[in-house]
Amino acid sequence: MTRLTALQAGFERAGFETNLIETEFGEGQTARGPLIVTMQSDYLDRERALLVEKLPTDEGDPFTLIHLRLVYPTVIENEETLAELLRAVFALNRTLPLGHNGFCEDTPAIYFGYTLTVRETDGPSDEELEEIARMIEFFTSWQGPLLDRIARGEIDSEDALADLKERGLILRPLFFGDQAA
Repeated sequence: MTRLTALQAGFERAGFETNLIETEFGEGQTARGPLIVTMQSDYLDRERALLVEKLPTDEGDPFTLIHLRLVYPTVIENEETLAELLRAVFALNRTLPLGHNGFCEDTPAIYFGYTLTVRETDGPSDEELEEIARMIEFFTSWQGPLLDRIARGEIDSEDALADLKERGLILRPLFFGDQAA
């Protein structure tokens, strides 16, 4: 059983719908992945999916890297709002205890990413998979509406930072005192 097949079974046992994509390339060669895990719809009832992929590691490495990404269904309409979105994304990253927000230029799309490190011989339990998926749903559920408002031009990144401060999410400096110099 491949790593993605094992993860698929674990997500399904945890109650998620899944689809493991196989892509053909070259003569008779196929690649497995990504694994697509259906998540709860967002606050506007838009579908969301978690993309799960095994990242390459060095041969003989006892660990496997599993990368999970959820693409925000936010529509990026122009370059002006994109700049504001990226400022907000970087600020939001400073509030996250786990994971990160990123940007894919090809799509263009903003996503939430989390990388899980597991031993090659072990895997996450069904409970751990569900906990990780729910954590990603939680972070993207509270950040998504803020990103949507920026994308629609209703607020800019400064307004978003003020909103974060009102919620008690203070962006602390990375250095204190003389260390910043």
